[in-house]
Amino acid sequence: MTRPLALFALLIACSGGEDSAPDGAADGTDGADGTAADGTDGTDGTDGTDGADGSDGTEPVDVCATLGLPARPWEEVTDDSALYATAADVTIPTRGGDWTLSEQWTGCESYLFIPDEPRQTRGYDWGIWERDHRALFERLPPNVHLFFMSGDGSDDDRAAALDALAAEIDGELARLDDDQAAWWADRIHYVTDRDRFLPGWLGATLTSPGWGTAIDRFQRIRYIGSFADSTRYDESVGWFGPNLSMVANEAVYYNFEAEREARLEADGATVVPIFGGETGSARVDVTLPEDGSLASADTLEIDLTMACIGDGEYGDCPAWDYMAYLYLCDQPVSTDNPYAETACEAGETQEGACTTPLGAERAGTYTCNADGTGYDDLSCGGCDVEVARWITTYHREGRWVYDISPMLPLFAEGGARSLRFQSSNSYELTGSLRFSDAGKPEAPTAVQYILDGTNEDTFTLPATAAKVELATVISQHGQPCGEFCDAEHRFVLNGDEDAAYVRSFPDASTSAGCMDQVAEGTVPNQYGTWWYGRAGWCPGKEVEIVRHDITDQVTLGADNTIAYSSGPDAGTVRRRFWILVSD
Repeated sequence: MTRPLALFALLIACSGGEDSAPDGAADGTDGADGTAADGTDGTDGTDGTDGADGSDGTEPVDVCATLGLPARPWEEVTDDSALYATAADVTIPTRGGDWTLSEQWTGCESYLFIPDEPRQTRGYDWGIWERDHRALFERLPPNVHLFFMSGDGSDDDRAAALDALAAEIDGELARLDDDQAAWWADRIHYVTDRDRFLPGWLGATLTSPGWGTAIDRFQRIRYIGSFADSTRYDESVGWFGPNLSMVANEAVYYNFEAEREARLEADGATVVPIFGGETGSARVDVTLPEDGSLASADTLEIDLTMACIGDGEYGDCPAWDYMAYLYLCDQPVSTDNPYAETACEAGETQEGACTTPLGAERAGTYTCNADGTGYDDLSCGGCDVEVARWITTYHREGRWVYDISPMLPLFAEGGARSLRFQSSNSYELTGSLRFSDAGKPEAPTAVQYILDGTNEDTFTLPATAAKVELATVISQHGQPCGEFCDAEHRFVLNGDEDAAYVRSFPDASTSAGCMDQVAEGTVPNQYGTWWYGRAGWCPGKEVEIVRHDITDQVTLGADNTIAYSSGPDAGTVRRRFWILVSD
C-alpha cells in the first residue's frame, strides 16, 4: 500500500525531535473472533514533546500548513467514553513528560493508542509490539501520533516492554533521513502508566472494549479494528495472526473521511434526507424539490451510514459481508382516490394504475379499510429498480457517499418518491440524497434499463442525443470461484466484435486488493477476510457504477443491439445494465 499523504519531501527541517524514537517490532495478533487482550497501557520512551512545539528553542512548526491540510479547532467537551463521542481533554504521562491533548491538538492529525495486548490479538505466539515496525512506518501517513502503553501491573515489566519497543523503533528511524526521523520522533509517545489507569475516556476505552483506541481528525473517539494479516493464517488458532502495521489503515481511513467531508462542505448540494434511524430493510417515502432546483444538477450521490445497533462494533455489528441494495419504487399515476368513500367489505380490493420509475405502467391495489367505510390509498407494490448497491462489512459500521449520477433522470423532476433499502443484515440507517453541480460537460437526461434477464437486447436512441453511455454494475459471487476469479464481461454493440467493451477484475484473488482501497473508502480492519481483492466489489464498500462512452458505436434515431457474455469462471453474476443518454 502506498501512503495516501506522500508528503515527506515537502517537510521542512522542523524539529529537534524526541530523545528516542522507537522503531517498532511487534506485529500484533488479532483474532477474527475479537476475543483476546484487554489492552495494556505500556510505558513508552520517546513521546516527542520537545521538537515541533518549539520547547527546545526552535520555531514551532505549523503541521497543518506544512502538510497542506485544513485544521479543525479544538472543541471543549465533558468526558464521554462512547464510540464517536468527542474526545475530552486528557493529560497522558509519557517518558517525554506529560502530554495534554488540547495543548497538542493541531486539527489535522489523528492519534492512535496501541496497547501491548489489544483484546483481539490474544492467543498467538507473539505480541503485537514484537514485529512489523518497518511496515508500520512504510504505511503510516505523516499526520499521525502513536501512543504505546502496556497493561502489565508491574512498573518494571512495563518499563522493560517499552524499552524493547523503543529500541526497535529507534532502529527503524535510524534508517530514515534526518527530517523524516525527527518528524516521527515528535509523534511517537511511550506512556508510563498502566493502560486501564489512564484518565477519563482513554483508560475507559482501553479497558472496555479494549481493542485499542484512536482519535480521528474530527476529534471523535474511535476503536481500532482487527490487526489480522491475510498472509498469517494460524491453524492452531483458526484465524489470521496480527500485524502491527494494520493500525495504519485506521489513519489512512481517517484522512479519507476528512477529505470527503471537506468536499461535501464545499459542493453546495441540495440535500434530501431519506433515512433517519430506520433499522433493517426499510421503505420510506420522500418528497424531492419541484421548484426546478434539481434541473442544474449533474451529480447525484447517496450519503448512507449503516450503523451498528448497539454501543460498539464487534459483537454489535452484523458478522458477514452481505449485499445491500437501494431500490426506487413504483408511484401512483394519480394521488386522487376515487374509492375513498365507497362502502365495501373489509379486505376487498380495487385495481388502480401505477407507473414504474422507468415509465411503464403496472397495476396497484386499493384495499378496503377495516370498518368498510372506504378504500385506503392506492398501494403500488413494485419496488425493483436498483439505484445503488453495497457490500456490508464484517463486524464494523461504515458511511459511504456513493456516486449514482447515472440515476439522475429518475429523480430530476422532483416530487414524491418511494425508496426501499434491502439487506440480510440489520443496521440503523441514516442517509440522504445529494444533488450538486460539479461542472461536468454533460449529465444524463434519460436512462434505459437493458439486458434484464437476457443476454441480448435492443434499444432505441433519440436522434438528438449528444452522448450515449453504457453503465454497468457487476459483482461476482458463488462458484466455481466467483468473487475470486478475473472473468471477462463482454459487451458487443450492433454486432461489432472488434469494438467489444470488456470489463474485467485483475485484482480478484489478490491478497490485498480490497485493503489497498482503504484510501478510496473501503472500511478498514474488519473482523473477517476483508483484505482480498474481489471481482467487482469489496466488503465494506459501495459497488461502483462504471460508465463507458459508446456514442461512436451506436446509431442515433434508430434501433441498436447489444449482446452480453461472461467468462466461465464468473460464478453468480449480480448485474445491472443501463443505457444513458445526454442531450
